[in-house]
Amino acid sequence: MKPRLSASELVREYADAVDPVYLENIQARVDTFRYNLNEIRGYIEPTDRVLEIGSYCGAFLKVARDEGFDVTGLEPSRWAVEASHKLSDAPVICGTTDDLPRDFGKVDVVVAWDVLEHFADPLAELSKIHRLLDDGGRFLFSTLMIDNWFPKATGKRWPWLMDMHLFYFTEETIRQVLAQAGFEIVDSRKYCHIVTLEYLLSKLGTLGIPVAGELSTLVAEQSWAKTEIPFRFGDIKLFVCKKAASPPAGKLNGRPKIESRAPDERR
Repeated sequence: MKPRLSASELVREYADAVDPVYLENIQARVDTFRYNLNEIRGYIEPTDRVLEIGSYCGAFLKVARDEGFDVTGLEPSRWAVEASHKLSDAPVICGTTDDLPRDFGKVDVVVAWDVLEHFADPLAELSKIHRLLDDGGRFLFSTLMIDNWFPKATGKRWPWLMDMHLFYFTEETIRQVLAQAGFEIVDSRKYCHIVTLEYLLSKLGTLGIPVAGELSTLVAEQSWAKTEIPFRFGDIKLFVCKKAASPPAGKLNGRPKIESRAPDERR
């Protein structure tokens, strides 16, 4: 295993991150967020002030702004912030929660899509999110679930097994860490990803599915390569939480065990 980076080293890594492939599939990302926003629409009010942590290239910000939400993005990658400005007129702050202006104030809703697994200290970051929320505020997020059938079946070939993913959660540990940070889960469901046929075939190729890689190359030359396909295996879950009472002083010392390696890698 590579040595784990410190929180400050991670921030520097993400500040310099560039990912043009993400932009090549940006419409599928926008459609993914539009679908999932419709799924949890009942938990966000039109008058809510919303903060997205890890807003990346602005796909969710675009969808939220199109729907009329008062939303602000927070993103450490300078490249992604620039890309976001081209996609949406939503304001974006370059940095982390530690870089928010002192007068930023409280928000009604915090969202963080596929972000929690990137944190060097998820519990500490969840506690910061708790403090950002107004009383009765909601925290909506998605993250990786390692006790799902798909990572168990694919092992080291699980598509989400990446160096940038520092932690993987189980149903038990995600509930424990949320409770310790002062959150109560009010809803959870499978997160839906929408990808293009070309992208799906390339991912299947990395799993060792016969001829998938070759088909991906052939499909890329066709007009229907960008045909969108929704899928939800359950290895990524969407959670809706509400801010509960602040955790008792000192409770953060009793941390639940969170997996930092995939099932096959622990053997």
